Amino acid sequence: METPKFGRAGWFGMIAILLLAAGLRGGYAWLATDGGTQAACWSVQGAAEGEQASPAIPWLWTWAIHFDYHTVGTWLCLQVPLSTFSVLWLTLFVLWAFQRVGVALLAGVFAAVHPYWIVNAAEFADGPWAVFFLTLSLYLGTRTARVGGNVASFLLGISWGLLVLVRVETILFVMPAILWFVWRCRDVSGGWLCALLTLLGFGNAVLPWLVDSSNFLQTTPTAVTAAYRHLHTGNNYRADGGPWGRPSNIFGSGYVIFGDDRVSENRWPVGEELPSGPASLEFVRTNPSRALALRFTALRAFLLGMYADAALIKSGQEENSYRPALELWVPIRALALGMLGLLLVAGFLGWRFSAHAPPGHGLAILGLFLLPLPYVLSHAEYLVGPRLPWDAILIAFAAYGLIGWRRGPA
Repeated sequence: METPKFGRAGWFGMIAILLLAAGLRGGYAWLATDGGTQAACWSVQGAAEGEQASPAIPWLWTWAIHFDYHTVGTWLCLQVPLSTFSVLWLTLFVLWAFQRVGVALLAGVFAAVHPYWIVNAAEFADGPWAVFFLTLSLYLGTRTARVGGNVASFLLGISWGLLVLVRVETILFVMPAILWFVWRCRDVSGGWLCALLTLLGFGNAVLPWLVDSSNFLQTTPTAVTAAYRHLHTGNNYRADGGPWGRPSNIFGSGYVIFGDDRVSENRWPVGEELPSGPASLEFVRTNPSRALALRFTALRAFLLGMYADAALIKSGQEENSYRPALELWVPIRALALGMLGLLLVAGFLGWRFSAHAPPGHGLAILGLFLLPLPYVLSHAEYLVGPRLPWDAILIAFAAYGLIGWRRGPA
């Protein structure tokens, strides 16, 4: 199979896309944080519950505080380039997965102007990090499964391990992805070594955290106990598809939800301990129709946030926010919702048309169905933080659904 190449015109287009992505993210971050002096006035993620079990983000935050007291600016210096490089990795992944330059460049444009990623780049959250490691692993996995490469295989394992560290819920995607890669290595020269190096890279990234979180294997790892808690949060008679409680850092002082500021009365009582996994299974067994309805609610919340208009929120403390960013609220909100609708429709078409695409987009298929699975089975969040990495898969299929399915030159 021929190795896909951009060519001179393609690389000029790629450079233009990266400059566009960097300009939009850097410009927004500067406006929304008043030059890096305060927290961003908009949010698409907030502090998701899943981050409590992910060790990498608190460690990075501690490092940023230690490195510089001006923490907002330090964090932005990390996340803005990170989000920009995510556009590069996604574009290269689409090129290798679908082998069409036009599709890859269109996916790069979608990623560069994606409003949710632009806003998320200025937040104190795991979203940009999860998107970066996911897109990097998609590119490395697709490329290495075709042409091999020892260094690339080891980096692939590390990127999958770091993806799990910044967002533990992705483990349900990462483990099948590793199996897919090992299987595909059968067709690569020296594939057994590539598979071994990938496993070693993944183990090197994850094992230190696993040993530390389990207190040297004397207790259950935190991620395991958190999984039971999240599972029960979405499967009990008080569940509504979202998390328990009303997080003050999202809906408390200074933040207003646009469209619907109500909070469900079905909240778990403060101080009451959540039952473990068997209670969730008992609820599903005794209330199958209610459990199924909650799964559809969680799916809707995964796509749009817990409320129908929770795609974006804006700070209510306008006197402390930078005015130019606030004046852009209405157009960017409309753009965000409109682009989400386009990506969902085109992404569905791209998934359907991908049956006729060249082989090699198996990781995209796995991510399309497995990345939302932990949230659909348990619960989504108030905003769209869980969906942000999945948007990379959606963008890839949307680009293919719009122009990639046509026959003719790439």
